Amino acid sequence: MIVGIVAGSALGIRNAMKGGLSFPYLVVGTTAAIYCAFIGARALYVLIFHPHLFVVNLPLALSFWEGTGTWLGAPLFGAIGG
Repeated sequence: MIVGIVAGSALGIRNAMKGGLSFPYLVVGTTAAIYCAFIGARALYVLIFHPHLFVVNLPLALSFWEGTGTWLGAPLFGAIGG
């Protein structure tokens, strides 16, 4: 997973710089997309399997370090965040 994040980020930044975008903005956008992907994957997992956590304990519902369980939310929220 880490290799995919690093490779995808590097290729995305390189291709966007060829298009004329500046490096600092690309790094910030890529970082935001990665965080949104992790949180989105966790949010979709909780929404499917434990929806009561959004009402009972929102910080636990969005704590992606507890595990995601699904990858479908990652591309969706990563695209929204980036």
